[in-house]
This record gives sequence, structure tokens and C-alpha cells, in this order.
Amino acid sequence: MIRTLTADDTEQLFRLREVGFFQQLDSSNPEVIKAQNERLPYTRGYFVDETLASTVVFYPFSMHMGGQELAFSGIAGVMSAPEFRRKGHIKMLLKDGLEQLKAAKTGWTLLYAFDANYYAKYGWQSIPNGSYLSLPVGKLPEAKATESLRLDKENLSPLETIYEKWAKHYQFSFVRNHSGRESWQRLLKAFWDTRERKAYLLEDAYCIFDFHYGESRDPNRLVVHDYAYASPKGRETLLAFLAGFQGQADLVDLHLAANDPLYWQYASDYPRASNQMQARIVDVKSALEPLISFQDTSFLLQVHDPFCDWNHGTFRLIMDQGNLSVEPASGQADISLSISHLALLVSGTVSAQSAQMLGLFEGSLGAAKALSSLAAGFIPFMPRSDFF
Repeated sequence: MIRTLTADDTEQLFRLREVGFFQQLDSSNPEVIKAQNERLPYTRGYFVDETLASTVVFYPFSMHMGGQELAFSGIAGVMSAPEFRRKGHIKMLLKDGLEQLKAAKTGWTLLYAFDANYYAKYGWQSIPNGSYLSLPVGKLPEAKATESLRLDKENLSPLETIYEKWAKHYQFSFVRNHSGRESWQRLLKAFWDTRERKAYLLEDAYCIFDFHYGESRDPNRLVVHDYAYASPKGRETLLAFLAGFQGQADLVDLHLAANDPLYWQYASDYPRASNQMQARIVDVKSALEPLISFQDTSFLLQVHDPFCDWNHGTFRLIMDQGNLSVEPASGQADISLSISHLALLVSGTVSAQSAQMLGLFEGSLGAAKALSSLAAGFIPFMPRSDFF
């Protein structure tokens, strides 16, 4: 049986996490209880008789996509007790969740995969999400005196405007203070953290970080958990601020988008392992129609999606003066591709020309260009701090 969890299931949920994630959470800690209770309305569980065997959490969030704000679901808390594994429970929970998301007209879902191949079977597509770097502080541009102001957790509102100006330039970046989970307070201290991070407001930028002293011969690290800048001057100020830790920190840990010059210069020299982000289009119509059309054209799109039969078929796309309509249709398709490869084109992960050379679609290059134009020139990047 599949159903949404309630407060009566909390004890079973804690027990499941002990073997599902090997987390020994303190069930008497008010912060832990509050966090678990907040997840319950979004947590679907598979029960064998009255025993909770498996769960999947479908968080409601909002993200930037093609210059617009779109609803999406962040999938988390995917786990099964060892005695119930290899029985198809997670597959059924995923299908059940996708059906509910379609009914709610949520077009996209994202997750961080423990096994990318597992979710690929069901239509999720791996999306490059920049690079985590452990960069020697001396590799940063030269340190300069900067105006900076330390903020406490009750006064983070000055960061919001800077973040929004920065985040709207990326696909899949969060719209913060959304319905699924409070964002800004969590950036300073999540319920599992033992200490609070530091937040500094800079000129047209900000930085939230923590410091880890190395043991034995390990280096001292300045760990940047979140940052944003609203202008080129802001980026320059941010890097100068971080460079000022030279002598105190050996390395600075950063998550950089693939269009950042530091990524270009150092991604191959100082990489750190990152979690694999994957995206899936839940419903073709709900995913595409909110986006702005930058072309005036019409074509037939054939989508292959054996896991979600409502996507498996042919659609007529009409792009007209910025508007986009998607309706079921019949006839010879102009372009044919899988649901996962459609996500690559629409998200700006791959260009139409590259997709053609890689064999990611069959048919019209013009139709592929029209689909890729929906990304509005932006590339995917979700900051590490918004991990769900």
C-alpha cells in the first residue's frame, strides 16, 4: 500500500533512516522533530501490512528556467529497509509520485542520485552542475581591502536581492523562500549542523562560509557554502574577500558554474567529487508551455517515454510571438527523441548542433534549435547550498 506519511508514522520513519541512510537522528531533539514533521506532507511511503518499507519525498520548490519561475519537485529521502529491497517498491513510489505531480501540473523534477544508472532507467537525465573545487587560496586574484558587514541569522534579507539577480541567470537555480522549505535560515545552520556558518555582505555580493582546521598534515579549508554577486564588480569583490584568507586557510572550497572563469582555468587541476544531479520532465505540456518562445514556428514533436505513458506520443508545438502551446497530435513527426534527451535540449545542457552530432534526436535540426532556444541562453547550475 502507498500513502502519505502522518505523525503516527514518525517512529517508523526514524527506524527506517537508521538502516536506509545509516542516520542515528535524535528523536528527542525539537529541531530534528520539526524538520521531520515538515517533510511528512511530501513523503510517500510503501507499507507492507503495517510496516513502513520504503519512502520517497517529493518536495515542492520553485526554480529559474528560461528566465521564468517554474514549479518543480525535488526528490529526496529515497530509501528502503534491507529486508524489503529488490521488490520494486521504489519504482512504484516514483511512478505514483510522477502521476501526482502531473495532476498538479508540475513540469519538472530533480534529484541527486545515489546511482545515476538506476534513475536513468525511468527517464531521469544526468545534468552537468558545474564543479566543486578545492583551490589553493593563492590561485585566487590578489586580495584587496573590501567593505564587508557580518550578518546574523535574523538579518539576512539584504542577501535576497543579490541572490535573485544572480540566480535568474541559471537553469534549475532555486527561487528561495519557497513553499517546500525555508531557505535562508537553513543556509546558516541546518538541523544536523553543530555550529553556525558566517555570513558577510559585500559590495554587490555576499558570502556564507565555514572554516575547517586540518588535522595532522591536512590543509586548513575555507568552505564556501553559498555566495552570489549581482554585477562584475560584485564578483571581483567576492574573490578579493576570499583571497584575504590567505595565511589562515590553505584551500578554499567552491562550487562553480561551468561558465565561471575560475572553472575554465582550474576545474581539471583541483576538482572535488560532487553529487550527480539529474532532471526529468514530468509532463511535456506543463514543462514547456510556461517558457518564452524566441521563434515563430510550428512542428510535430515525438517523445519516447515508456515510464510515463502520458508523455509517450506526438505533440504539436506552436511558437508564436513569445507564446508556446503544446497539444497532442498525430502525423509524421518533425523531430523524435527520448524524454531524457528532451530535457537536455530544453535545459540548455546541449546545443541543437551537438545533440545532432551525438545522435540524441532524429529529424529536423530546425526543430531542435527551436527547442534549445527555450533555455534563453542560460546553462544549468544549482548551488550546493540548495541541496535537498
